[in-house]
Amino acid sequence: MERWKRNLIFLWVAQFFSLSGFSFSLPFGPFYLEELGITDPARLRIWSGLFASSAGLSMAIMTPFWGYLADRIGKKPMTLRASLGGTIALLGIGLAQSPEMVIAFRVLQGAFTGTVTAYLTLVIAETPKARLGLVMGLMNAAVFLGNSVAPLLGGLFADAFGYRSSFFVAAGFLLASFLLALLFVQEDFSPGPKTSFSFFSDTKSLLLVSGVLPIVGMIFLYGIARTIQRPILPLFVQQLTTTGQGVATQTGLVTSAAGIASVVAGILFGTLADRGKPMTIGMICTFAAAFMSGTIVLSETTWHLTILYFLADFAIGGLEPILKLLLARIVPVSQRGSAFGIIGSARAFGWFTGSLSGGIIAAFLGLSAVFVVTAGLFMFMGLLLSLFRRQKKGLKE
Repeated sequence: MERWKRNLIFLWVAQFFSLSGFSFSLPFGPFYLEELGITDPARLRIWSGLFASSAGLSMAIMTPFWGYLADRIGKKPMTLRASLGGTIALLGIGLAQSPEMVIAFRVLQGAFTGTVTAYLTLVIAETPKARLGLVMGLMNAAVFLGNSVAPLLGGLFADAFGYRSSFFVAAGFLLASFLLALLFVQEDFSPGPKTSFSFFSDTKSLLLVSGVLPIVGMIFLYGIARTIQRPILPLFVQQLTTTGQGVATQTGLVTSAAGIASVVAGILFGTLADRGKPMTIGMICTFAAAFMSGTIVLSETTWHLTILYFLADFAIGGLEPILKLLLARIVPVSQRGSAFGIIGSARAFGWFTGSLSGGIIAAFLGLSAVFVVTAGLFMFMGLLLSLFRRQKKGLKE
């Protein structure tokens, strides 16, 4: 078997385990903070935003640096750093005795993890150009599958054994991901000639490559739109429940349904993008995501919410692999680590901005307002992608 195929198999499984670990526990962060003493509804929404956004800020700062190192010392060490860092961070959150300690470990998590970017960068380094769309779709499917299966299992586990225990199980998933990458993933890395450390100048020159900066900007907007609902989703589910019982399980069900939609969408749209017109497909995804996100406010029961969330995430799930495919087509293989580090940072900044904004918007305007803002963000992103398509920026459909 060719090495790129072997690495794809093992890194796909490792990616699935890593995202399963995060999704097994993190969606229930607001309830964990409530257990630790944040009981006032307005304060809980703010703290939920901090919980969801704090890792995004530190990840945004560190991801370009990790991507730069991947191009210079190898991509496999970055996968090991990301998975081991996640293991330690989740253990720390489970051991935390105060909300402040939880936020501190979330910051550390963001600084030292980033499994999605690390694993994808290693896989695509040796993937034939004609298969990039499919491979990105498959790797995104691993992300979304982990996000779909684990929340439901995590919700059932948390309702039965408590939120704190779920973080210890989650750390076990990340440890399994680390061992898979350590023992079974191969990389034949040949460092180039020694040069002076020029992280900032190299990053600047990469951003000046035609087409890179617009894609980075759209990834940033995608990060906001994708995560602005994250801190308030459990609270929205809680608002729709009549008894308040099993709310973690119901939150997990909604998240799992959305993840399944994203799995199918990532593979489907990634394959279609390989065959042509990725920007056209991306535009369709953004406008569909805008419409479906806006309809979520009409939910009257958790079943309504589950169906609408499924449809919205089907549209959203096709967008990220398409944007990454466009980037991979215009960046040399030797610079893909740095390039994906940059868009990983942009996505993380979006994650930070969206998660924090979601909590603040919910605190002052109500939970439903967050979904309206999400729809507006996707609509704006669709208009930008339409403009980008007209200008081409050196990219061919």
